Amino acid sequence: TQFYKMEIDPSNPDIILGGTQDNGTIQTVGDPDNWEKILGGDGFYAEIHPDNSNIIYAEYQWGQVRKTVNGGANWIGIGYDFRDDRTNWSTPFIMDHNNPDILYVGTYRLWKTEDAGNSFVNISDDLTQGDDGSSYHTITSLAQSKINSNYLLVGTDDGRVHFSMNEGEWVDISNGLPIRWITSVAFDPFNENTIYSTVSGFRWDEPESHIFKSDDLGENWIPI
Repeated sequence: TQFYKMEIDPSNPDIILGGTQDNGTIQTVGDPDNWEKILGGDGFYAEIHPDNSNIIYAEYQWGQVRKTVNGGANWIGIGYDFRDDRTNWSTPFIMDHNNPDILYVGTYRLWKTEDAGNSFVNISDDLTQGDDGSSYHTITSLAQSKINSNYLLVGTDDGRVHFSMNEGEWVDISNGLPIRWITSVAFDPFNENTIYSTVSGFRWDEPESHIFKSDDLGENWIPI
């Protein structure tokens, strides 16, 4: 079993679930030797409502996001607004730190719901290097600052990182990073101006991986 992402229930740390290659989204409740599949397909990102363990968001490959309100017994599809967008095999989505009814989903642009997945609106233009007819040029990582929830980061599989402080204006802060797959972006939990990005060269047969840090919201990057 190969996990892509893991999630711990904020209200019950005995509940751990994650998306896995070939084996769907699986969950354990206090017993690491026993896992139950709660959603099929290939599993990737998942989010659990912080106050209600029965509300879970998970997905199949290519951004097929699902929602359950009964702990995985039944699922409904959400995100039909972006079903025709280019999506990554592992399509990232995150839950807002302050409002669990808000989710962000990355295709080649960023989508947002404020009503727990009933409807989505796009809040960016194309944040990649553009469409060449392949499954490439997609968003691979999202982050929201825990210090300032208006701050968002987006990373792509073609080396782009964008920052926004108001969900409407996006600044390309890729300069100084290699044109490689952005595997994750993150905000520092103590300094709102400090951000990080991890980079993989696997697609280009470059085995070295890198972590980059910026203390000025992406104006300058240093390898750490």
